[in-house]
Amino acid sequence: MADFPNWDDWNDVNDTSVDLAGPSTSAASVAAGNSISWSAKNIAVLAAIVVFSLKGFLLNASIVVAITVGNMRKMVTTLTGMDVLIINHSVINVLIITLTIPWMLSVRLISSDRWLFAHGFCQPWGFFRGWFYGASEMSLTVISVHQAIAFIVRLLPNLNFFSGMEPRQRTFIRAGLIVLLAVLSWIIAFGVESIFLQLQPVIAHGFDICAFTHDDHEVITSFTLAEELLIFWIPISVSIFLIINVGVLLVIFRGRVQLGSDRPTSVVTPPMRYSQLNSTSDGERLLEDRTRLLSSRNGRGNENPTYWQNHEQVYFNSSLLTLNTDEEGLDGQLPPVTQLPLTEKAEVPTDEFTRSSFMTWLGLTLSNLFFVAPMHIFFLWRKNDESFAPSAEQVSIYQSVLMILLSIRVLLVDPLAILLLTSRYRNLLFSIFKKRV
Repeated sequence: MADFPNWDDWNDVNDTSVDLAGPSTSAASVAAGNSISWSAKNIAVLAAIVVFSLKGFLLNASIVVAITVGNMRKMVTTLTGMDVLIINHSVINVLIITLTIPWMLSVRLISSDRWLFAHGFCQPWGFFRGWFYGASEMSLTVISVHQAIAFIVRLLPNLNFFSGMEPRQRTFIRAGLIVLLAVLSWIIAFGVESIFLQLQPVIAHGFDICAFTHDDHEVITSFTLAEELLIFWIPISVSIFLIINVGVLLVIFRGRVQLGSDRPTSVVTPPMRYSQLNSTSDGERLLEDRTRLLSSRNGRGNENPTYWQNHEQVYFNSSLLTLNTDEEGLDGQLPPVTQLPLTEKAEVPTDEFTRSSFMTWLGLTLSNLFFVAPMHIFFLWRKNDESFAPSAEQVSIYQSVLMILLSIRVLLVDPLAILLLTSRYRNLLFSIFKKRV
């Protein structure tokens, strides 16, 4: 394997003493590597940390506060899958930044041991490194898994999962399932992304990243990480990722989805009042009681009792019965409406949540393709070319540009993809913009 600078070294742009194929570095080079050089690269690293911090603590925290505090009274009844998605994603990002910044400052900039720094992936705490990069790169996986989980939860009413429950119980259980499954989906997504993040430097260093040596020339391990990734984890993770995304796309492009709403899906003439009934017999009994009541009012209804039955607006959607109880209808002037058969179940077209979820998925996918993937692919492809031996300055430029792109994407692209492509927050942003203009 040809010698080239360690592209994962963030300490000194002029330091080329890391030998990936050689036995060890000298004590002098190790001491030199410990010094902090306030070069353009380190400034870019600090700027990226600041950007990530601002994004994590200001943007995400403001979203969480706006959703929770602004809708505190209506949270139980208006909680949707997209709300839980944004809240969960924002809270996780805040946790990532909170736990990662101290580790970044201690290991990246002021580490007293170059060997400890180089073996980040081979240590038990090395996954924190994946957390930092994953704060931006895992967005696509998190959103995709969240969408799949939200669709499953929204389809549960059609499986008679909530039959026999009170509306408040259904709301609490549905919200609890969304939160529980969202956390589980984030764990799955984090596992997938962290594996891919660890695989990149393994490929770049010839599948021997853990074979670096210390001053005592002791080889810690060799090829263990690469073997685990290639033989066991990668096929399972890729399969889970593909199944989830294919499932989401199939649900989206079916065109019509049964969502099991608590409200009638047909457009009826207002004013309307809604009554929750358990069965068709209850509806017939209520209709008879209403006819009997009308018969006792000034003698109306005795001559033609079926008149009222023909003009009642009756819609059955699962256990939901909708009746027109407008008092003005007592004079026999009910507006004509189209009556659905009692056995027909209205089909719910693709709603705004489905469309906004697809747009968010598409926006984050394009974000990954245009902001992150090209530089990774190009650099890894050139690293496999033996004639390509980048200098430390070239590696520094690559890392700086990559961090700038990641910062732009995390600060602008991801929030816009989530907020601007979701109708609920898009309208809010447009209204704020119009007021200021």
